[in-house]
Amino acid sequence: MHVRSLAFRTDLLLRRLAGSVVIDHPSHLVVRTPANPHFWWGNFVLVPPHALPAAPDLFAAEFPEASHLAIGVDGTEGRRDRAQTGNGAGSPSRSTRSSPPPRSCLPHLRRKPTCAR
Repeated sequence: MHVRSLAFRTDLLLRRLAGSVVIDHPSHLVVRTPANPHFWWGNFVLVPPHALPAAPDLFAAEFPEASHLAIGVDGTEGRRDRAQTGNGAGSPSRSTRSSPPPRSCLPHLRRKPTCAR
């Protein structure tokens, strides 16, 4: 499958560098991260927009043991506003937070996280 979206091209490059396997089928791509099968966006199918209706069944066939559903929709057409695209299939979850979290909640910046859970 020819990937049109620059965002997905970049994501696929980073997934490969991180150890994921990208399987190229004529109609779709399958991305697997064998070292982390529970990583949703490391284990997903990427389809063109016209194939979206069949994508859930395709995902189920490719990932029969998965407890999640992750489908990427490749394309460069359409509107960019959230009212049109929303947070539908293929759209990663978006935070409604308008400011970054407190620095104490960023454990990768500290040796011992101090954020209450």
